[in-house]
Amino acid sequence: MNWVQTMPVLRKILVANRGEIARRIFVTCRRLGFSTVGITSDVDRFAPHLSLADEVVQIGGTDSQSSYLSIDKIVDAARKTGADAIHPGYGFLAENTAFAQRCEDEGILFIGPSAETIRVMGSKILSKQRVSAFGVPTIPGYAGPRQDTAFLVETIRDVGFPCLIKASAGGGGKGMRRLDDDYDLVEQIEMSRREAEKAFGDGTLFIERWIDRPRHIEVQILGDVFGNVVHLFERECSIQRRHQKIVEESPSSALSPELRSDICQAAINVARSVSYVNAGTVEFVLAPNGEWYFLEMNTRLQVEHPVTEMVLGLDLVELQLLVAQGRSLADILPPPVQRGVAIECRLYAEDPAVGYLPSIGTLVDWYIPSFEGIRLDSGVETGSEVSVYYDPMLAKLVAWGPDRAVAARRMATALRYSSICGVSTNRQLLHAIVSHPLYGTGEIHTGFLEEQFGLRPAFDLSRQMCVRAAILAAAAGHQQRQRGKQHVPGLISGYRNNRGVGQQVTFLTQEHVISLEYIDLGAGKFEFRVNDDAEMRRMVQLREAVEAPSITEANSQARTWSLTIDHLTIQTRVVITEQGTYVRFATGELIVLREQPRFPEQSTSHQLDNRCVSPMPGKVAQIHVAVGQSVSAGDLLVTIEAMKMEHAVRAPHAGVVQEILVLVSDQVAAHQPVVVVAEP
Repeated sequence: MNWVQTMPVLRKILVANRGEIARRIFVTCRRLGFSTVGITSDVDRFAPHLSLADEVVQIGGTDSQSSYLSIDKIVDAARKTGADAIHPGYGFLAENTAFAQRCEDEGILFIGPSAETIRVMGSKILSKQRVSAFGVPTIPGYAGPRQDTAFLVETIRDVGFPCLIKASAGGGGKGMRRLDDDYDLVEQIEMSRREAEKAFGDGTLFIERWIDRPRHIEVQILGDVFGNVVHLFERECSIQRRHQKIVEESPSSALSPELRSDICQAAINVARSVSYVNAGTVEFVLAPNGEWYFLEMNTRLQVEHPVTEMVLGLDLVELQLLVAQGRSLADILPPPVQRGVAIECRLYAEDPAVGYLPSIGTLVDWYIPSFEGIRLDSGVETGSEVSVYYDPMLAKLVAWGPDRAVAARRMATALRYSSICGVSTNRQLLHAIVSHPLYGTGEIHTGFLEEQFGLRPAFDLSRQMCVRAAILAAAAGHQQRQRGKQHVPGLISGYRNNRGVGQQVTFLTQEHVISLEYIDLGAGKFEFRVNDDAEMRRMVQLREAVEAPSITEANSQARTWSLTIDHLTIQTRVVITEQGTYVRFATGELIVLREQPRFPEQSTSHQLDNRCVSPMPGKVAQIHVAVGQSVSAGDLLVTIEAMKMEHAVRAPHAGVVQEILVLVSDQVAAHQPVVVVAEP
């Protein structure tokens, strides 16, 4: 009996993941006729992706460790539901050797490579050693067994600055830090080690020489049980923030046919070095001088796999399932041909202007326009809660075009018309990236984002735009309040005996305070006066419009308005909530306006300048100081863990720790005081 004949029959698949990747796998499984099982933490019980699963097992817990990283709970769920196989998606347990081995021991088909392959390629140290034997070049640095901090400090100094500390067991920027000098070197190493342990269960680190302005190229590969390995061409992932990809594309504009052939063949050699089976990705660094080096291998499906699917017309999840059942690549995969260009943007709930800190809250509007060449892989909808417990990625937006220019224009248009309200997002930054002239010419590298937009990208809103948004918010809010009210026949809404006195309202935007006075003239017409400009009287016409169809299906309270002001008609989308009014213009700006009370309550609270606050919601991971301790400006006080990353709270000035307001493991809110440092 051969190996293929001994494989379990595949009827029911448990997806050990959440969000957009779980939904994406469910869709393919349903199309192929497989039954599916979803799992959910306490946080995700009502998440949209679960509606596509035939069965759902509540495995409980809130954070990743007690839910999606719990091997026992997931295997038990597979047993209870009779699942033949587990698809891990990406992240969580997708590259966990123990999980793959446990599935094998339990007789459950793991849709991915073998546990041994994951073990070797999951270690950046072992993988470098393995591929070097196959003649694949690697980045200079240190990838050895010694891990004591003192040794790593000296090794980093020997490698030279700048350099990178990286986690051997993972990727995605977790545990990774660029070091430009030896300031606070011990703490930087320890923070990287803790992040790696929390994210991957392994704190092993290695050091790489920093390569300035490189491009990040990765090759999609696929292997079967008969030893066949093919490449499905490359993706470029050079646009990154915090060492995490946010814009990806295929094919890469940097590769000549000869260079493409060399790198793709190297990827095949890497896969053959570990007898690779199923889908995987081999990543390379391409230096400006044309030299290239093996970076790592991801033994799973990648976040950015849709760009490969769009260019090749394939379903990689389907291919994964067929290979897992013992099918030969020769039977299931015709020679792949690249057609056109695909670009993917990752939409994150985060605020680029404050260092990309994740944002939490309720999505009060989730609208992505639908037109030719656009694909959305999403795990959220209007009403979804974005929590502090998991990665802040909301969705992946993909645009295809016959060439790179068309794909980029389609992406820019989709981003411009999208409306994501309730949390801060990187939508406007992504739009600025794909609209940037240098992106258009393909002159990109891994430092592109920081070089062109700075460490804290921010986009100023003109006062004129904020005034228009305030006028629209006032008029739309007035219309909403009057809708359904009973009026005396013949009287317009808001009628007053003294027609010279209008209704007053003040809005606070991100950057401006706008005070308005308006009179409802009926039939959607208003007269507005901006109070800080006595001469600024404006006649406004408000009409409800019809917006283009959306990829998203969930209901939204948003209304689309056509606003005529100053002889200019503007298309807008407006969402009115108790927390504020969101106005998205067709030109892409999203303005949040909060109506100020006419008679504000007096407050006796006051802010103490000496209080050091948490930058975001999260859990107190470590407290590094004690009451009475003297600190210098910049000293580390508290480490906050949120969304699988560590965030440092540092002393703003020299002084003495007067009070510590939190304990380790406490949950804290954004801007919550954690330590009081009294000035000397």
